[in-house]
Amino acid sequence: MLLSCLLRCSLKQNGVNTQKDFLSEEAIPVNCCRKRFLLSIFLPAVIVLLTFTPAGAWTILLESGAGYNDNVAESPEAEGSGFLMYHSGLTHRFSFSGLYPDIDLYADGVYYDYFDADDQYQMKAGTVLTWSAVNGRLRPAVLGEGLIYRDDLMIDDERNEEMVGGQLEWLYSARLTLRAVQTLRWADYTNPVLYIERETPVPGTRNPGGGPGPVYPGPGVPPGLRPGEILRSESRDDRLWRSALQGTIYINSSLWTDISLEYLRLDSSVDVESFREYALFGSLVWQPADNWEIFVTGGWQEADYDDTPRDIDRTDTIRTTGAGVSRFFGNLEVFGRVQWRKTDSDLAGEEYRQTVVQCGVLWSF
Repeated sequence: MLLSCLLRCSLKQNGVNTQKDFLSEEAIPVNCCRKRFLLSIFLPAVIVLLTFTPAGAWTILLESGAGYNDNVAESPEAEGSGFLMYHSGLTHRFSFSGLYPDIDLYADGVYYDYFDADDQYQMKAGTVLTWSAVNGRLRPAVLGEGLIYRDDLMIDDERNEEMVGGQLEWLYSARLTLRAVQTLRWADYTNPVLYIERETPVPGTRNPGGGPGPVYPGPGVPPGLRPGEILRSESRDDRLWRSALQGTIYINSSLWTDISLEYLRLDSSVDVESFREYALFGSLVWQPADNWEIFVTGGWQEADYDDTPRDIDRTDTIRTTGAGVSRFFGNLEVFGRVQWRKTDSDLAGEEYRQTVVQCGVLWSF
């Protein structure tokens, strides 16, 4: 599929019509050109980075998998699709002594190629500056990250993000590590969003005030809207504050658990997207042998929204569970994973269930 997309994009740019040109005005799907971008820009940049970096300086991760998602759009009308997943990552640490921090750099990209749905991909890069105090038991850190997310199916979710934050890690004992994390993430959505708003008459006029008029064409009430409601289009910019208290408990040398208690506050330029959320996540990892690893995960999230299109008190509750198993062959990992997700909401159309099953291989060197 990647090669066919590259060929069609190349022919189109050179003025050569393909069979699909005569069948549709949209001769080349957007996801094809995005795959071409990944191959022609992102991958060569990674190769150049590796070429001009000293040998052994970077840790490289290559992952590929296949699976099935029974609700790609995360909607009540679930439509599933099989997919292929491609993932690559780079990490490197610069270690210093004295008052200077250790510097970790990383870059990461993942692409989901769906068989019966449009594709999605994400690329991010960032750095972590870590200091060491109290004989290495106290480790403050500064975080920074940039992210690009593109989704050909849910274009309203496409965005560019920047994140800054801080973390304090305390190695309390050989069996317990505690962390406090605070981050601020800015999200600039690339496409305007549509939302419903009630008209507010201005005294002395017959028309609603406070901004541009309805974006729907023609007279009457558009389908799905009630009298007195209009459909607005607005650019979206978010600020997400995240506070977390985390702990890792080492029960023994082959069994440990991670727990995270979190509070999130999202302030959005689109009022109906703003919320406060409380969340609890946990995982249990067991290594029954040197080359085997089994894990289970669980999560609970409850988000209270500031506003809704029809002034309904909206609370969303999300429950997730997951499990996986990995078999290691040196630097090669063969894995299988499954995740279930259930969202309950007071707002019609926001409830859904999702199951994702995936298997694949991961190679790090």
